[in-house]
Amino acid sequence: MNIYKSEIKNKFGEFTIFFEAKTDVLLYCSFSENTLRWLNRFYPDSNLIESNQNPIITQFQEYFHAERKHFQLPYRLSGSDFQRNVWKFASEIEYGKTKTYQEIAEMLGKPLAARAVGNALGKNHLLLVIPCHRVVRKDGNIGGFSGGKKIKERLLYHENKNS
Repeated sequence: MNIYKSEIKNKFGEFTIFFEAKTDVLLYCSFSENTLRWLNRFYPDSNLIESNQNPIITQFQEYFHAERKHFQLPYRLSGSDFQRNVWKFASEIEYGKTKTYQEIAEMLGKPLAARAVGNALGKNHLLLVIPCHRVVRKDGNIGGFSGGKKIKERLLYHENKNS
């Protein structure tokens, strides 16, 4: 399978995306430095092609410039039913707003599962598209983020300022 890779430099850091060459389906996007490890784990026989021209890339650039609040692109997710449900509820959080891990757990009908919600969000490989950065702790602390807490703080400020 041919997979396009693009690295978008922006005010938050370097953001890497992988998408399928034939279908333009988003497979992965993150600020993480472990991007190639992810690719090798899930698509070990892929042929990686550098790309800087694609509507997917454009949507991320628009987000970073506060010109886009919602992503409209096809993507592929893999995870357990619980993870998918957590990601679904996280996806419904509006730009510039937040919910707590506890609120997501309650929405799932599992009020004691706040920690499990955090673990599921930590496995989200479609950062920004599934806006796990919008989920915070109920004590006001921002909580964790696979891209780092500093980037999470900056993303929340970016969205709050531009909402």
